[in-house]
Amino acid sequence: MTWIILTLALSISTTADPAYSIERICMGNGIHAAVIKYNKQYYVITSRAPIVKSFMIAYLPNPEHGGPRLMEYKNGRGQQTMSVNVLSRQVYKYSGFYGARSVCRQVTQR
Repeated sequence: MTWIILTLALSISTTADPAYSIERICMGNGIHAAVIKYNKQYYVITSRAPIVKSFMIAYLPNPEHGGPRLMEYKNGRGQQTMSVNVLSRQVYKYSGFYGARSVCRQVTQR
């Protein structure tokens, strides 16, 4: 009986929404960019508003498709939203953390 409960607990924790994390922040020329890790993949987002590493991203719909998105995040003032642009990996030709970090730097230095 205990193994059934343990199995259910493990399956629930593995099927929960994957966590988002901000891995790197880039700034320059009025553009703020960040490397986001989601589902073991790295994505680059850009915004005119400041992106802070302490943001806890609650929801960012379909980052794998790229394009403009409305990101929900939590900070000290509760949950808020921010308009961001997810850079497509097919257009910018990046993969992995180092490729995403390079694109993050290039976008802010234009």
